[in-house]
Amino acid sequence: MSIHDWLHPRATNTSHIQPFSFPPSQTWDGNDGSWSTFIIQIGTPPQTFRILPATNLDETWVPIPAGCNQTGAPRDCGNLRGADAFQVALSQGFNKNSSSTWVENGANNLLMEDNLDLGKSANGDYGFDTVELGNSPGGLSLEHQVVAGVATNNFWLGLFGLGPKPANFTAPVPSFMKNLADQSLIPSLSFGYTAGAKYRGPGWLGSLTLGGYDKARHMANNVSFDFDSNDSRSLTVGLQSITATRTLNGGVQPLQTGIFSVIDSSVPEIWLPTAACEVFASAFGLTYDSNTQRYLVNDTIHSSLQKLNSSVTFTIGPQATGGPSIAFELPYAAFDLQASFPIYPNTTNYFPIRRANNTQYTIGRTFLQEAYITVDYERSKFHVSQAAFSDSGSEDLVAIYPPSATDTSSFQPDDSKLGPAEIAGITLGAVAISILICGFAYFCIRRRRRRLPTKGQSCISLLEWNPEFSANDEKILTESEAAPGKDPISGTREIDFVSPLPPDKVELESTATGIANELPSLPSIRHELDGSQAANELRYQRNPVCELPADDNRSAASTRGLRTLFQTSWLHSGPSPRAPRKSTLQTSWLHFGLD
Repeated sequence: MSIHDWLHPRATNTSHIQPFSFPPSQTWDGNDGSWSTFIIQIGTPPQTFRILPATNLDETWVPIPAGCNQTGAPRDCGNLRGADAFQVALSQGFNKNSSSTWVENGANNLLMEDNLDLGKSANGDYGFDTVELGNSPGGLSLEHQVVAGVATNNFWLGLFGLGPKPANFTAPVPSFMKNLADQSLIPSLSFGYTAGAKYRGPGWLGSLTLGGYDKARHMANNVSFDFDSNDSRSLTVGLQSITATRTLNGGVQPLQTGIFSVIDSSVPEIWLPTAACEVFASAFGLTYDSNTQRYLVNDTIHSSLQKLNSSVTFTIGPQATGGPSIAFELPYAAFDLQASFPIYPNTTNYFPIRRANNTQYTIGRTFLQEAYITVDYERSKFHVSQAAFSDSGSEDLVAIYPPSATDTSSFQPDDSKLGPAEIAGITLGAVAISILICGFAYFCIRRRRRRLPTKGQSCISLLEWNPEFSANDEKILTESEAAPGKDPISGTREIDFVSPLPPDKVELESTATGIANELPSLPSIRHELDGSQAANELRYQRNPVCELPADDNRSAASTRGLRTLFQTSWLHSGPSPRAPRKSTLQTSWLHFGLD
């Protein structure tokens, strides 16, 4: 199924709902790399945190002071974990006792990343509180949302879950994303996200759009993915191949056969078969640290790798082997990460790959530095495209609409979808062409009418007063001069209609003289055109030539037949100009490529 089969314009009854652009914090945080974070506020009064979006989580997690109560923790541990100062003092994490809106729920297992052995033994301090996205006017705020206070080192920064699944306590509690959609604060249960790339120029911040995606931050392709049947691994793709170029060993292919991997921004690393990790280790001079289960890069080799301009290409598709696919090339800089406390006491270069068994294959946020993922939970589909780094830096938000949208027109791919400027230009062009056609038709009609005598006016007097007739104008023939059965105006056209009036009647008859005039003459009023005659709308001769010259005993012929002839001729001369068809302006989602 193509991406534009499941992206639709907004329903007319929800046209006021816009996607929400979750603003990044403008800072880079993390103890396992430098990541573009986002701001949330928890509680009343609000406590502010810099967190990471989590594509495989349905809850909101924030650090608590217990996470900094460990040996060797730096003084600014809370700030390193993303906690901003609170009430003019350094914060060590979320203080639930300082929030008047906190509702306690108790300690519960985090139930996240169990398959990666990261959350099995970790508990969170759960409760309900007000959560607001961003720290400026216009942010989205909801009361009584699920919040977990987290102390484990496996999740150093707070996380904002992008999933729709409820939290299960004594009864299911809807997720923050589900509540946003249900309250029509965003167009649908969907999002678009790229992690950002600090190594690009001055640093490209991450981009997160709720209820749609940012067209300016991705590049279109025609490959879409269905959700996996395992709802804990919904965003599963076929990792078909990996190719590394310009390494210490030249070009290598670490992955020998395709595997299925889940895209998960909660972790930084790419979790691969051990054999693939060993090929990487040889190609990039890595050493394995069994204590932290990470691959390290020594300083000497690190400098050499930076000069080699190495790159790693990941090819993914709906299937592990064969079928449609998309290739993503990541520069070595995307893997040039540093780990710090509490992973290592001092900043240490590491390469973000991890050994995994066949239930743990994961593509972490390292990949999302160069990729953009768009997810539609209401259609159980998602799309992955190359991240775009536009010089303008401006947003181009496009809403994703639910399947229940009243307008079910298919969304068009980005590479073929017209933007507002193009649509406006086409519309103006169509209007201009329509005006020109109508103007030309009007000119032709008016010119033909000028060649016709008006009511009560003789043919001779028409030629006599109309200044638009030139010497070369076609002579208007009398009925007797025209060939039998021909139009007396041109002498060539057949007369379709004849006057129903008796031949001895005029269309308007003067009660004073019996001579046909359009308006009765008053002796004291001068006529419209200069002269000494009595005023008439159109000047006439006392012995006028009739519209249709007849026998000597007839005054005039009716003009009704001529008028009817002219109108019928125009109506049947061809179709009248049509107004241009209305074009449907689709806002829209990603063909994305995804558009």
